[in-house]
Amino acid sequence: MKKQAVIYSVGTIILKSINFLLIPLYISNFSLEDFGQLSYYQVMGMILSWVLGLKITDALVRFYYEYDDSNKLRIIQSAYWFSLIFNLLLGIILFLFFKLIFFNQSKDTTIYFVLYASQFILFFTKLNSSILRIEKKALKFIILQILQSILQLSFIIFFVVILKLGIISVFYGQIASGLIILIVYFVFLKRLKHLAFNFNFVIIKKFLNFSVYLIPSALSFWILNSSDHIFIKFMLGKEQLGIYAFAYKFSLIIALLLVQPLTKAWSPFAYSNLKDIPLVKNRLNFMITTFILMSVIFILPISYFIDYVLMLFAKPEYMGAIYLIFPLGIAYIAFGVSAFTGTGFHITKNTKVLPKYTTISAIVNILLNFILIKLFGIIGAAIATIVAFILKAILNINRLQKDFFVNYSYNLWLLLVLNASIFYFIGLLIEKTTFGSHIIFWAKIILFSVYLYSNWRLLLIDKNYEKAIVNEISKIFYKFVSIGYIYKLYDFDRLDSISLDAKYTLRRVNLEDAKELKEFSKYRLSNHYKKNILPRLKNPTSYTPLAVIDKENDKIVYLAWIVFSGNIKTFQYYYHRVKEGTAFLFDAFTIPEYRKKGLHKVVMQKRIELCLEKNIKNIQIAIARNNFKAIRSIKKTNFKKYSRIVIVKKIRKIWIKKYEK
Repeated sequence: MKKQAVIYSVGTIILKSINFLLIPLYISNFSLEDFGQLSYYQVMGMILSWVLGLKITDALVRFYYEYDDSNKLRIIQSAYWFSLIFNLLLGIILFLFFKLIFFNQSKDTTIYFVLYASQFILFFTKLNSSILRIEKKALKFIILQILQSILQLSFIIFFVVILKLGIISVFYGQIASGLIILIVYFVFLKRLKHLAFNFNFVIIKKFLNFSVYLIPSALSFWILNSSDHIFIKFMLGKEQLGIYAFAYKFSLIIALLLVQPLTKAWSPFAYSNLKDIPLVKNRLNFMITTFILMSVIFILPISYFIDYVLMLFAKPEYMGAIYLIFPLGIAYIAFGVSAFTGTGFHITKNTKVLPKYTTISAIVNILLNFILIKLFGIIGAAIATIVAFILKAILNINRLQKDFFVNYSYNLWLLLVLNASIFYFIGLLIEKTTFGSHIIFWAKIILFSVYLYSNWRLLLIDKNYEKAIVNEISKIFYKFVSIGYIYKLYDFDRLDSISLDAKYTLRRVNLEDAKELKEFSKYRLSNHYKKNILPRLKNPTSYTPLAVIDKENDKIVYLAWIVFSGNIKTFQYYYHRVKEGTAFLFDAFTIPEYRKKGLHKVVMQKRIELCLEKNIKNIQIAIARNNFKAIRSIKKTNFKKYSRIVIVKKIRKIWIKKYEK
């Protein structure tokens, strides 16, 4: 999952960096009133994106792994054709009643038809993207998304700057780029087979039984997420909506750069590991805590320093949005928590409760917007958004704990948000001082540094999360670095006398045992006999193989080697040179069904005795740092660390540290 998350995160950063270029384009070509109007149309387009297809994409992601490979294509084709038919029927209804649906106040209907067309095309590009995501083809997914963003940016620049078509250019750009991406997906990625007609009513019924309960939830979420824009437009006007929408763009960075990539990686991981629910639960808490930590670290410097960036290209009228960025960012942190916990409802197939909690939060949001916007203007809208999103997260978690209990790090979550809020308000106080802008800038730099340190101290409060962080960092580290130890036998007087069970025999093997050794090799790599065993057998001076054979069936059940000279490969990239007068115990393996029968201990003893018969007392063995079972075993045989070997895998850089007895 980490690899997928990294690809999604890096790709999304590139993706949103491209889309971020639209902001300077908009504010340099659109007035504040136009920017507010564009935001209103985008909010209305959001409802279409939630409703189109009846959330079939969510059902496809949920049930894809429950079907075998022979039926996966069939469910994709059914999803395509159902979505196409339903979208066309919905389009007819929208065209007939668009004035009522879109609160239309003008005679110009073109914008609404273009808006629907753009969302219709974008729905199918998102459906295609969902298929790549559930197939865990993260790289293709991101490449396609980046290509679409580049095309969209290019078309919007063409329509806005060259043709000067105004805010409708945004939707023209979405249509043109979406059509090209559909062609790329079906033709160049060879996915035309997905369009073959296959409408399976059983599959669609199963999908709808799951997704139909998501529709009211999606509509309620649209109200929860967008009602503030509508209230501001009709209560305060388009200019105030423009300021609010501009701040909203920056708070959405949390959703775009953190929530989306992490949830895209999280959902396939959770659904593909349903057989190990404890793992899913532990990882869910880790993901949410990490998300909150990343979010507060991300949103605070934006709030501190965004004014220095906006002065370069924004008109003075846009600067009023700066103080809304942090509060709206906190709201989207709560939104992210809801998004992660929502997967639990999908896992338990209890999506029926989602509409209720989203509806409650939406109603609270509407009431608070109506009251607080009158009292505090756009600040009131921000407060209403924060309260509603936090309420949604609390309701989700409280209900989910009954069916899908997770030991969440609530205290750490609260402390991280409170800590960020305290430092945000301290930053505001610094801005109100009479010091020069340079002093204020460096004061914020110092303040943010102190904030980062305080976060680290907070993480130490939650020992489970601290341990999880160390484990995750260790896993990443050991993908690039290999560490192992050479152990040497020092005390020969404490060797035990052990005998082999009568049902087994112990002897050397050679080329005459090729047939049995080939059979033994099947339990290892497919080419282990040709690549490893055969070359060693042809060099009996350097390599001595000892095998344990089951007398009942003449089967080789255990094989181990003694190396008296030459180079042997250990720790993936390290070739250990066995010098004259040294013996190296190497490559011991037991067939699984014969393990825990004491065979390894007997053969280890026999190998040491053979070395002593040759008057060799410098006996060594190599063990990887995380092979704890083998380390415990050899320590009982009086081996002690002789040297440590650290290898950087990609560049094959090796460090060796020798220990003294």
